[in-house]
Amino acid sequence: MKKVFLLVSLIILGFSAVAQTSPLKMVNFHKLPNEIADLKALKDEAGRDCDSDSNKAALIIVKTQGFSQKVLLDFNYYTRGIEMIHHKIENGELLWYLGSNSKGSIVIKYMGEYEFKIPHKLEAKAVYELVLGMETATLVIRAIPSEAEIYIDNDKVGTGEAISTVSIGVEHRYRIVCKDYYTKEGVVFFSQREEKSVNVELEPNFGYITIKSEPAGADVYVDDVKVGVTPYMMKKIKLGSRVVELRKTGFETYADMVTVKSNEVNKQLENVNLTAVRVPMGSLELVSNPTGAVITINGRQYGQTPKTLPDLEVGTYTVYFSKEGYQNLSQIVTVKDGKKETLNVILTKTTVQQPQVPTTPVNITNTTVSANGAFSVSSTKKVNFAKGNLQYQASTNTWRFAEHQWDMIGDANKNISSDYSGWIDLFGWGTGNDPTMIVVHGGFYSQFSDWGNNNISNGEGKNWFTLTLEEWKYVCDRRSTTSGIRYAKAIVHGVNGVILLPDNWSRSNYSLYEINKYNASFSSNRISLADWTNRLEPNGAVFLPAAGGRFKSDVNNVGTYGFYWSATHKDDGFNAYKLWFDERYVVPSGCSGRNSGDSVRLVSLAE
Repeated sequence: MKKVFLLVSLIILGFSAVAQTSPLKMVNFHKLPNEIADLKALKDEAGRDCDSDSNKAALIIVKTQGFSQKVLLDFNYYTRGIEMIHHKIENGELLWYLGSNSKGSIVIKYMGEYEFKIPHKLEAKAVYELVLGMETATLVIRAIPSEAEIYIDNDKVGTGEAISTVSIGVEHRYRIVCKDYYTKEGVVFFSQREEKSVNVELEPNFGYITIKSEPAGADVYVDDVKVGVTPYMMKKIKLGSRVVELRKTGFETYADMVTVKSNEVNKQLENVNLTAVRVPMGSLELVSNPTGAVITINGRQYGQTPKTLPDLEVGTYTVYFSKEGYQNLSQIVTVKDGKKETLNVILTKTTVQQPQVPTTPVNITNTTVSANGAFSVSSTKKVNFAKGNLQYQASTNTWRFAEHQWDMIGDANKNISSDYSGWIDLFGWGTGNDPTMIVVHGGFYSQFSDWGNNNISNGEGKNWFTLTLEEWKYVCDRRSTTSGIRYAKAIVHGVNGVILLPDNWSRSNYSLYEINKYNASFSSNRISLADWTNRLEPNGAVFLPAAGGRFKSDVNNVGTYGFYWSATHKDDGFNAYKLWFDERYVVPSGCSGRNSGDSVRLVSLAE
């Protein structure tokens, strides 16, 4: 009789409706192919393996979707119309053992009540899976500055502003991150279907320093690193104490300790009067026969002979004389205090061997092109970059492109000669018989001509050429691209350099930071070999490594500076323009003399 009464009570309860006040909802309920593995183990643990009507147990495994499984620990529940034999949490999953051959429902108490009605009678020893989800709400986060990255539950959802759909009934953690600002975190909880807005303004971890000196034009050093010339405003300086020095020839060095505070302008160096000191000076008169020789001292050009340099600091100098059709000449001279020294040299004529332009294509091996992304170099012209810097082996007269975009030869360029059996990748330009100027092998003859005119092919009928000065400027500063990104400083596979992005680049390909900023550091973007190989290069990204430069046989700045020739020379016939970059600058209008050796990255017309 008691059994009948219990059954009738359960049936009556089964017909009573539960108001669905919890944000829980059913996502999926289905039978799994396996059965309960061991009912004996269940019996040993629970004391029985069937319900009060001797129906064997069935198992429902409860899982979550869109919120943490840990929430299951907060569930309270009871059955209606069906008997719960046993329940437990195992490996983060909620397990319900219920009597088979019965229909009913399970009421879960979590932020209200949710009733899951079992759609059919459960089979003995069968295993089912119930997936529960949550009703959703809307979370809007707005961040200042606008370039701040927004993360919700560790997933990046936007920059500056993000609108996300989140689950009700669980905490959601947000994090706002931006370079040069302190990171902020917070938690948002939704108890119902609604929209919440969170406005976050990050606190800067930098300040400003304004510096003015009398006289102006002093070099500004911060912690012994030159950053500019007075008058000068230093932006985004890391917080804390900094040693600032002002250095100017003829004046005592001025040094002071400056404390930088968050988002404040430090003005303590706005009125610095430099103290003049006497620097021992002399003068130097330079004469050559014939006249018109270009004068170079310590890498700096001082015009042509005859020339008097009235204000030179006392010291010993090496003076280089160069003139078209004559052998280069160097002389050492010592400048004394208050004295005028005269250097009179006679240049030796030489027979200039004009290089022969190849009449048949030269085979360049190991060539691939960034065909997946074209670059506009003017409003009407697009090109593809060669996939690697140009390299040359003099002993075999062999040209090739570097195997990888980050490859650079570096110090070995000092071995340059007409019969060198190694490879070089820093090329000079002009004419002459100086073996340190690989111009005869470099294609940059008496004037800058493009490589297409030299009929150099990669075996596919392509003509290669160097970009002009205006084309380099267009690529770096003027192009309109789909993503708005033209370039970014980066470290690729451990090598410093600049990434150029094609016109059709999509921001979804890879997230880059400090874009189109000439004063960004290389470390703004650290890119692994895997990311470069799988995500950037296949989508047309071009990398220009900081391969350094060569002055005659001296190689320097490998890994810190990049110098890339253009096809535009100055009217003086001795200098040509180039793209150059370092840790602070990207300048598409640099300039070097013919005794410099720089990198070459060729292009071909895009099809």
